[in-house]
This record gives sequence, C-alpha cells and structure tokens, in this order.
Amino acid sequence: AEIVRKTDTLILGNGDIHSLYQAAQRIRTSVVSGVLIGRASFGNPWLFRDREQLKKLLNVGINPTVEDLPEAAPSREERLLMALEHARVHAKLKGEDHFVELRKHMGWYLGHFRGAKRVRNELVRINSLADVERIITAALDRGEENDEDGLVAPQEETQDLQLDVSCAC
Repeated sequence: AEIVRKTDTLILGNGDIHSLYQAAQRIRTSVVSGVLIGRASFGNPWLFRDREQLKKLLNVGINPTVEDLPEAAPSREERLLMALEHARVHAKLKGEDHFVELRKHMGWYLGHFRGAKRVRNELVRINSLADVERIITAALDRGEENDEDGLVAPQEETQDLQLDVSCAC
C-alpha cells in the first residue's frame, strides 16, 4: 500500500476476485485504483450488475459490506437466455463455421441450477446456432429438473470445468 501511495502510476489488483464485495475489499486493503476480474466473469456477466453501486460507495469513502453488494443470482431462465444471446452474437461475429470454440462458453453458463448437467452435456456438442436454439428452447420448455444426483453444482466447481469438446462431426 505504501508503494501505491508514492506513485502516479495506475495500479490495479488482480486474481481470485469472484464478487464485487471481494473487489471492494481488494481496493480498500491494497489501496489499488481498481481491480481486474477474469475467470469469475466466464458465464457470469451478472457479476457486474451492481458496479455503479460499488463505485458510489467507494467514492464517498464507505467500506461496502456483503449486504451492500449482494452476489448476483440470475434465474435458470436468465442463464439459458444469456447463453442463447451469447451464441447469437457469436454467430453474427464469427459465422456458423466457428461453433466448436463456443462449446466451453456454453458450459460456463450452466453450472448453477438443477438439471444443468443435461443441458450442459448437450451444449458442449453443438456445431451451429440452430443446435443451441433447439437445446435451449427444449430446456426452457421442460422446466427445471434434477440431475442424476439431484444436486446443484456450486459456482466454484464450475469455473474450471474440463468439458468434452470433441467434435461430433
């Protein structure tokens, strides 16, 4: 912290930040100008939902609490629809020939609700936008269901999933 105070260089914190509350803590304890969030954002764009609230609190000198910055908890439907939106943007930017590279991204959205395992196992085999639309539409129509073990995988277990991305060609 002493070094940060003695320089005009912008210093950013990085590593193991999985929530805005953790970001606030890092900014306060390290006296950095800001933080970089990497893997925690994969499949979790909701992480940044309250960033303006964080800025306001820090700018007026308030040390945010967990209650000030609750973790975003998107619904099953929100997760599925965001995965679909991601696939549509991917198709628009890269075309239909590059869907194999999107497979791992689809899995990142789907580790947080009952029945995610089935949908995730289907999405990591996609080859086109039509595949994604068919799988997600079917999942939305089916509603929530239990995985074989009936458990919901917590976020930290899904951050570094080793997904089957073999080509079904």
